[in-house]
Amino acid sequence: MLRGLSAIGPASAADLRCWSGLSGCKAALEGLAPGLMVFRDEQGRTLYDLPDAPRPRADTPAPVRLLPEYDNCLLSHEDRTRIVPAAHARRFAMGPNGRRPRALLVDGFVRGCWNVAVEGDEAVMTIEPFERLAAGERAAVEGEAQALLAFLEPLATRQALRWAGSASR
Repeated sequence: MLRGLSAIGPASAADLRCWSGLSGCKAALEGLAPGLMVFRDEQGRTLYDLPDAPRPRADTPAPVRLLPEYDNCLLSHEDRTRIVPAAHARRFAMGPNGRRPRALLVDGFVRGCWNVAVEGDEAVMTIEPFERLAAGERAAVEGEAQALLAFLEPLATRQALRWAGSASR
């Protein structure tokens, strides 16, 4: 349980069951609770975390992130509305073999998806926002995307970003 909390905390017993595949998470967490931080979320669920885990203030903006296809933060929580807004849930649903699009996170929430295609010596990252991004958000996405593309495809002699979808304009 402690290893799970270090990976995905704060988390509910259901989240840790989803993450680990183990039953009995609720009882185990209740037994560990005196040594843990215990919170309630907006729905009244009990969340547990390690006492020394970093927990930024609620009003701290989260940086833009481009998550890989099978990222733990999207797979490990039973209630994914903490990351995937209900408005985007259908577009971000799991497909065959547990695959879902690669997530674009803006301020900690899925706001689009991304992909990379390599053809010859050119690597192109396509970013598809699910909703219109503010100018500052778009600039932050471009900066993160360029850095990730350079990391993923260091041998490409040409690298480009492409915006797709109706919300990209």
